[in-house]
Amino acid sequence: MTKTLLGLGATSAQADINGVTAFQQYVEENAESLVKTFLEMDQTGSKTAINHVVVPDYGTPQTPLQMAVHKGNLGLVLQLLEHGAATEVDFESW
Repeated sequence: MTKTLLGLGATSAQADINGVTAFQQYVEENAESLVKTFLEMDQTGSKTAINHVVVPDYGTPQTPLQMAVHKGNLGLVLQLLEHGAATEVDFESW
C-alpha cells in the first residue's frame, strides 16, 4: 500500500493536523521496513521528514531519531543516522 501511495504522488513528509508526518508515524511504530521504503522511494520527502520536529500534546519536542532511541530500536536508529538524521537540532533550524 505504501509503495502504491508513493507511486501516486504521496509523500512521507505530509503531516496530520497535529504536525506528525507519515514518516514519524512509521518510526513511532518501529516499522523499519516501511521507513526503508520511504527512504528509497521518497527521497525528497524523507530528507524533509527525517529531521522534522513535532511537539506531541504540547510536551517535549521530538525528532524521528529521538523517537527511535526512545523505542530502543537500534536498527532503526542506525538506519536514520545513515540517511542524515541530525543528532541535535538547534533553535534556528527548528
